[in-house]
Amino acid sequence: MTSRLLAEAVGYLELGMLQDSWDALEEIPAEERHLPPVLQVRLEIYRRMERYEGMATMAEHLTKQFPEDAQYWISLAYAQRRYLDLQTAEKTLLEAHNRFPEEATISFNLACYACQLGRLDKAREKLAKAIEMEPAFKEAALEDEDLKAIW
Repeated sequence: MTSRLLAEAVGYLELGMLQDSWDALEEIPAEERHLPPVLQVRLEIYRRMERYEGMATMAEHLTKQFPEDAQYWISLAYAQRRYLDLQTAEKTLLEAHNRFPEEATISFNLACYACQLGRLDKAREKLAKAIEMEPAFKEAALEDEDLKAIW
């Protein structure tokens, strides 16, 4: 039953039917709502609904439960930037960078944060590292509003 409800929630999510997706997750038995796939869908619903406080709470829980998953750290920083402030998000990403030095998305986001904080040399350094690890970030950087100051 849980797999059917989870598939239903994912389907609604893909269609942009966020409340229906949330409702499908609520039908999952309480003892199974803590499972990672359920929490991942809930995290994405929070993001799409722009409910960043809930997203931050969920992502922080996931970083504690699964500290080896870089995506949860990235999601936490994303939510913190929008819910709290840039400095808090940067602090989270710096910790994530220590854990996952080869994760290009972390370096890219650190470049964005450094640029927004006026540390342009640091932004260029982190961006170069991100592009070295993942060349597709070069095109993304040219379009990213956060990085305008270095172009």
